[in-house]
Amino acid sequence: MVWLGHSSWYLQLAGKRILIDPVLSSYAAPFSFINKAFPGDYPWRAEGMPEIDLLIISHDHYDHLDYATIRALLPKIKRVITPLGVGSHLRYWGMDGALITEAGLAAGGTGQRRAHRPRAAGAALFRPWAEA
Repeated sequence: MVWLGHSSWYLQLAGKRILIDPVLSSYAAPFSFINKAFPGDYPWRAEGMPEIDLLIISHDHYDHLDYATIRALLPKIKRVITPLGVGSHLRYWGMDGALITEAGLAAGGTGQRRAHRPRAAGAALFRPWAEA
């Protein structure tokens, strides 16, 4: 298990290479003057990564889903697991949709798909300002 900076982790388990929330560019934002990388010289670059058996993206914030990193890793990624909705970003950026599994989609016996909306782990249980 190797921490690659901020939200990014690389693991090898049972011979499988797993990459989590890779942000390997110098900033995690749509513009270079916003949300720069933490100070320090990180030796990890997307171009130098090995093939990735499983890419896990936790959510679609810029500091967890980096366009430049994903584009550089595209030919190396074998499988992706993301929450619902993140797959549309990946497909738009050129990833083969067959590689993407969005958590919450269930395939029925007839080939139909059903979307499930799981409760967010950080959701508030009591919100006095919300209507009942």
